Amino acid sequence: MQPALSQEQADTVASDSVKPRAWLAAIENVAITGAIMGYNNSVLSSSPFSKITFKSMERNLKEFDWWWDEDYMYTNTIEHPYHGAIYYLTARENGQGIGVSSLFALGGSLIWELLGEAELPSYNDMLTTPIGGITLGAPLH
Repeated sequence: MQPALSQEQADTVASDSVKPRAWLAAIENVAITGAIMGYNNSVLSSSPFSKITFKSMERNLKEFDWWWDEDYMYTNTIEHPYHGAIYYLTARENGQGIGVSSLFALGGSLIWELLGEAELPSYNDMLTTPIGGITLGAPLH
């Protein structure tokens, strides 16, 4: 009979059971981000944030003029953490540990803020997306 594993050991065993593929997690995150951008640009075209252009991407990268947005509570407390959980879980399902997966949630959020919206990047989105994503994604994994 094997001794019981601690939570940290169990987490390591779970992530070790899948060959680590950070490259695949990155490709999947880029594809997911692109799909959501395409959906927003075509279906939500009446919303100002969804009119993404190369000009808006360039502005967000060059100006780096962040602000505190006034999104609805539902957007900041449900949608952003869910989006962050997608980034987090993509990495976890590709054999990454908690730390690297958390960086995927942070990186995915940063890419979204800079390239995925026509409006300027916001501080609160950069907080709620990765933190909420890790908080939601960890128990889902």
